[in-house]
Amino acid sequence: MTKNPNFKLKLLVDKTNAYIGEPIIFKIKFFQKEGTTPQSIEIQKPVFSDFFTKQISKKEYQKDNFNITEYSFLLIPQKKGNYHIGPIMAKIGYLARDNTFNDPFFNMMTSTLKYTNIFSNELNLTVKSIPKNALFGDFKAFFKADKTTTNSNEPVKVNLIIKGCGDFYDLPDFKLNLSNTTVYENSPKIKTHIKNNKLCGVYNKEFTLLSNNNIEIDPITFKTFDGNNTKIIKTNRLLITVKNSHNSISTITEPKKQPKVKEKIVYTLEF
Repeated sequence: MTKNPNFKLKLLVDKTNAYIGEPIIFKIKFFQKEGTTPQSIEIQKPVFSDFFTKQISKKEYQKDNFNITEYSFLLIPQKKGNYHIGPIMAKIGYLARDNTFNDPFFNMMTSTLKYTNIFSNELNLTVKSIPKNALFGDFKAFFKADKTTTNSNEPVKVNLIIKGCGDFYDLPDFKLNLSNTTVYENSPKIKTHIKNNKLCGVYNKEFTLLSNNNIEIDPITFKTFDGNNTKIIKTNRLLITVKNSHNSISTITEPKKQPKVKEKIVYTLEF
């Protein structure tokens, strides 16, 4: 990292060891000494290979006689390995005047920007693998319907909701394969926020179902890993009753009991 009394550029992460799919909070902090007046500041964008990245915030504040600009990013590793982030560069431009003619008029005409470059520190990250076909995080999942009794071919809205903290962006696009039912689906909506340096949120996918038969939705399951344990996440089973449905219902009836008939005994006499 470049030592400069007026400017500093620093990279930080909330962890240097993570699993595939485990969110990492990455920050760029630019420090500018109070009273300095550069004409331009250009901060190099870091390169993230094998990471899903998303900028989540930018804030400005003052501390210890410095004006600080802080950029926060969400990194989700997609592949195991050892990674290096940075150093990155900040290019700082100051207005400088050429005094060749020693005349105020010419000094104004020949003013140019001169640049000072400063460099950040470098970060090393280690990404570890997780169990096969697992998703990093801790979730709960359930089905919710706007009604559980309906009329034949009357639409029913069903939502698949997944809540918790973890790798929301690698959740699959779940489908409903239902016989004798027309299924319309919307793309899933994902709302996330950072809580205690974790990516938390809600996954919500809405389905519209039409049927003239009773509808039974089997549980959806998927596997997760929270850094210690592997779990199978399972939704509830959902039954929607359709009035006057065409479901074929097989019934077993016991045969009627026949009244007992006393056996008639005929005696014959032989001579």
